[in-house]
Amino acid sequence: MKKILALILFLIFHQNPTKADVVAPNYLKGNISGSFELLMSLEKTVSKNESLLLWGGPGLTSSFTKNNSRTLSLGGELAMEYRRYLSLNTYHKFFLGWYVGMGYMHDIQHGQSENSINHIILGIGFKVGYKQPLFEKTRRNRTQRICLEPYTSAGLTAYHKPGHVSLFNSEKGALWFNIGIRIVFERVFN
Repeated sequence: MKKILALILFLIFHQNPTKADVVAPNYLKGNISGSFELLMSLEKTVSKNESLLLWGGPGLTSSFTKNNSRTLSLGGELAMEYRRYLSLNTYHKFFLGWYVGMGYMHDIQHGQSENSINHIILGIGFKVGYKQPLFEKTRRNRTQRICLEPYTSAGLTAYHKPGHVSLFNSEKGALWFNIGIRIVFERVFN
């Protein structure tokens, strides 16, 4: 497992790719995007304020830059995340997270369906967020919730798109920042 993670990190940082989060746009201008995600999540607590998550579901994103504001990327994602909550024994409110995941995105430019393309994403990064339960039900050692999670993330995303020889895009070479909101259907296991 350590060798696989080391290989993934080497490829990502060696190729100096752009973009962040698992849902990511496939264009180069600018490095700030916004996203909306609808996810299912399994969360296993590992200490009084730390947990491991497996989450997945559909998402959409678009860049905040003027040249890319008419391009929308939508698709699915699956990721693992390590979270540290800033309050003890609650597993909600403010958190820090480190994630790695994969996604399959479809880019659509407004009014130009012939320019739309599909791409596969590999994302790794860091996020700061706030988890607000909207609904919660607890049985034995399980809690089911529907949560609202606004967050911001910074990271790198490598992607592969058909017709390109290089697996990773290295034209910009910068972190990609994302501001997002998620609706999460989750199950927390103590």
